[in-house]
Amino acid sequence: MSMKTAEYTYNEDNFVEENESLRELTVTITLGEYRNLIVDQISNEKKIESLHNERVDLNEQISTLYDNLRERERELECLKEEYNALLNHISVKAIERL
Repeated sequence: MSMKTAEYTYNEDNFVEENESLRELTVTITLGEYRNLIVDQISNEKKIESLHNERVDLNEQISTLYDNLRERERELECLKEEYNALLNHISVKAIERL
């Protein structure tokens, strides 16, 4: 018995049964094709790992930059307070001279 899928015809023995129904078409590939699939899979896994490591590094850099920004903001606030205190002092001295 053969089954028709789209425009192709397959023999029933080319399918794997799962829960008493035909689910998966079996195919034959060469060892070279299989090796290429494995090499591609390994290459993709290495790329994913490399990108993950790069993401971790970038997140660490972002965290460091964010911490530095917060420190600079605190320094800026201190300088603003010091500036305002000096400005008030100068204003008081200028008023005293009048």
